[in-house]
Amino acid sequence: ASSETSVGTQLPLQSQVNITGLAVHLGAGSTVLAPNARVTVSAGVWDYLLNANEGRNQFVRSAGQVFMDSGAMIDVAGSTDVAVAMAQYILSVELRGAELADAPVQRTGVLRGPTLTVDLRQTGTYNGKSWVGTPLADLAGYVGLVQRTAGELTADGGSVSISAGESVVMQPGSIVDVSGGFLNYEGGFIEPTRVIQGGRLVPIAEAMPDQVYDGIYTGTFTTGSSRWGVTETYAIPWMSGRHYEAGYVHGAAGGSVSIQAPAMAIDGELRGNTVTGPRQREANPVMSSLTLKFTGETLIQSGQPAVTISPTPPAITFAEDSQ
Repeated sequence: ASSETSVGTQLPLQSQVNITGLAVHLGAGSTVLAPNARVTVSAGVWDYLLNANEGRNQFVRSAGQVFMDSGAMIDVAGSTDVAVAMAQYILSVELRGAELADAPVQRTGVLRGPTLTVDLRQTGTYNGKSWVGTPLADLAGYVGLVQRTAGELTADGGSVSISAGESVVMQPGSIVDVSGGFLNYEGGFIEPTRVIQGGRLVPIAEAMPDQVYDGIYTGTFTTGSSRWGVTETYAIPWMSGRHYEAGYVHGAAGGSVSIQAPAMAIDGELRGNTVTGPRQREANPVMSSLTLKFTGETLIQSGQPAVTISPTPPAITFAEDSQ
């Protein structure tokens, strides 16, 4: 199976914002703005934890409140409308031993050595292993060479974790936003390699590693005269496979919201929107998530580990058109 997706085998290191105290008050009009970041807001107390070898501080959610006033916002939504040049994902590669380590049929075949053009946006799985560009080879190393902007690296929605020992309050008009952003791929001409197999042309993104191929299709033919020792090579533009691909939008993954406290008043707005691009019908962006935990912590004895408690566990019901 194959699909088109954004490129990147390693996630960027996310920015982190940590706010800790006995009482945390985000006032009217205040904003925590950090695209794709991890924001943690915690209300509680510090205690010194003892053990057999050493002591250390522990933060205990046995007291405290997090209060978001009307107009306060925590915004870790992904970057939007990020311009991406399509050409940066069209790479010329040469398959050698490292790339063909898992494709023994190709190690001595006609595709070892010549320059191939692959589209790194094409991905899928073969025999349970993920591939990018073509199933024929392992191109993970080439993916790491693609230079991406800060906008591309921060397109996914971030995460917001709010916890308190007593309560979390979001006033009407307060907002927590973990929506996913989107990339705007610019249009351009592409010409991925096609290989020849028994008189048919196979796009490189559909070439399986367990098949034998006759060569690389170049879209040219050669004529000549043996009498005069002259040869001429002609290119046939419409047979080369080169074509213009229009620009399109690609939605990024949504983020997550986690709220943990014995009591909550969530009268504000939780946003977790995602954008599904026209080429993401089979592989939609990861949806945003929400976690609510009505728990706190208590200290049975100072210097000992805190114990999780749920003094007033409520019944939670999600209903259509609920306010």
